[in-house]
Amino acid sequence: MMKNDSSSISKFYDANEGFKKGNLDKTSYRPYKNYQEKEPTFINPKEALLLFIQKCDLAITDLTLYLDIVDNDESVIKMYNFYKEEYDKAKEKYLKEYGPLTSCQITPRFTWNDKPFPWENK
Repeated sequence: MMKNDSSSISKFYDANEGFKKGNLDKTSYRPYKNYQEKEPTFINPKEALLLFIQKCDLAITDLTLYLDIVDNDESVIKMYNFYKEEYDKAKEKYLKEYGPLTSCQITPRFTWNDKPFPWENK
C-alpha cells in the first residue's frame, strides 16, 4: 500500500528552481559562499529544449535518490512519473528535430558529423 503524504512534495523545489540551486531537496541545499543564483539563458529553440531535458534529468535523479530511501511515497512517485514522462517526450522531440543526444539513440543514419555536438556552443 502506498503512502499518501502530500507534505513530502513541499520538501522539494520544482525542476526550474532545483536546477538553479543544483538539487531539488530543500533540506540539503546549502548556498556556496556568496553564490548568486542565475536563470540559465538560451538563444534558440534547440538550446531551450536541451535545457528543459537537463532540468527534467536533474529532477529524475534527485527524486530517484529520495525514492531509494522512501519507496512508498505516492506523491513523490507521481512527481517522478511526471518528470520522467516530460523527459521522455522532450528527448524524443530533440532526436527528431536535432539528432541524437547520446550515441545510444537510434537514428536512420550516423549524423554526429553533420551537426555540432549538443555541448558545443554553435
